[in-house]
Amino acid sequence: MPFAQPEASKQGLEDWFRRKPYKPSSPAPHTNTSASPAPASAAQEDRKMPATPAAATAPSTREASSAAHSSTMKKQETHENTEASNVPRAVQELETSEKGLQVIGDFEGFRAQKYKVGGHGNNTIGYGHEFLSDDEEDFSQGVTKERALQLLEQDAQEALKKVREYVTVPLKQHQLDALVSYVYNTGSLQRTQLLEKLNAGDFEGAASEMDIKTQKATGKVLPGLVKIRKLEQKLFLYGYDD
Repeated sequence: MPFAQPEASKQGLEDWFRRKPYKPSSPAPHTNTSASPAPASAAQEDRKMPATPAAATAPSTREASSAAHSSTMKKQETHENTEASNVPRAVQELETSEKGLQVIGDFEGFRAQKYKVGGHGNNTIGYGHEFLSDDEEDFSQGVTKERALQLLEQDAQEALKKVREYVTVPLKQHQLDALVSYVYNTGSLQRTQLLEKLNAGDFEGAASEMDIKTQKATGKVLPGLVKIRKLEQKLFLYGYDD
């Protein structure tokens, strides 16, 4: 999954080296150089150190050509995948991408214990998973990150179903991901100005409806929701940065 953390960091290595300062080895004891043996002849050196075959030190022309071909194919495949994701397709043919799931996880953040957004609303846990009570789903002991990621995928699939049910125009991959994130967080799409403008082909107008003015809890705008809506707008209109 896309939430794995790197095993090491440059800063961590620098800290390790600071704890383990370099210490030069002690100098070798003084010896009498007047009796030093005569230097070995070139023939003797040759017998001690046989020459390394050229094939062992440098890749063959065939190996170099194969590596270059492999690199070119990988670049071409990446380019083709990017091009394919930028082609509008019927929503029934699209799935939420791994990047889309990562976006949702990053937006929601992980919480091991249940809470209520803004102190109100449904019980929430993990990556924004909502539930009514511990009788419905027992989270009295909290949730592990592994289980929370399973719930994220499950809830994202439900959000995707709503997008497929109501959206009638073709979408690019990043547009679908943005809409799934929006529905995942808000739970709504039907009978909205966003949907009406989107199905009319007004994509910029639809993005403008991903606005915090329609997402308030008890009359108060939550700063976290403001940030999420702005990022969803950017993703919907312009796609991923990489």
